[in-house]
Amino acid sequence: MSSPAVAQLRFINQIPVDTARTAVTTFSNWRPGILRPDLAGCKVRVTGKTPIYVIDSKGYRRLIPFPLTFMNLFKDHAVFQGVLVADGISDMAEGPALDDGAILVRGLYSEDIYLMDKGRRRLISAARVMDKYGFDEASVIVVPQILVDSLPMGEVWE
Repeated sequence: MSSPAVAQLRFINQIPVDTARTAVTTFSNWRPGILRPDLAGCKVRVTGKTPIYVIDSKGYRRLIPFPLTFMNLFKDHAVFQGVLVADGISDMAEGPALDDGAILVRGLYSEDIYLMDKGRRRLISAARVMDKYGFDEASVIVVPQILVDSLPMGEVWE
């Protein structure tokens, strides 16, 4: 096994399945399908379950295919810090999952960073948005600008 694969397995094995090392919150007043834009940027997980979701700016929980997509987008420590674990997460409205293998890219001579997802480039509007979602700037792949420009534009990721 190559060393990156071994590192990924070690990373996965460090993720707590119980709530002992994560923030636990109760959401007793939630209704099924409720949108929570106030939680935008949070990573959430149902108590006792492995799948992790990110809450988008509209308040939808969006599945993060794990582990590759998580590692492509977010800082490693993001799984340990700020992941809300609660039974009420399953009551939130679910949006489309992020693509398996979604990445962050920018053009060679550009400062604009995009989330590449569902065959579209979604502009990450500011550095504060990178911080809000815990996106890892070190994971941004730099490609020729013509490749970035050739993809259709999606909604701005805010």
